[in-house]
Amino acid sequence: MNSALQALDQASTPREVLETLLLQLGHEFTRAAIFVVAGNSLKGWRSIGLDATTDIDNLAISLTVASPLTRAIADERP
Repeated sequence: MNSALQALDQASTPREVLETLLLQLGHEFTRAAIFVVAGNSLKGWRSIGLDATTDIDNLAISLTVASPLTRAIADERP
């Protein structure tokens, strides 16, 4: 955990923070994905551990659709 926090502390741009976060998640989980809020939807940013045919870059989830991700945002939970 300390090394993950140190790695995040070294990130100097939002992109580096997300890349570092995804890399650290990859150390703890077999699969991980980061979604960013863009307008009225969640957009897939990048993933780790998914098969090569899975491309989340083109995935968008409307914030008006009930899902675990949209509920977490509405409830302001991680």
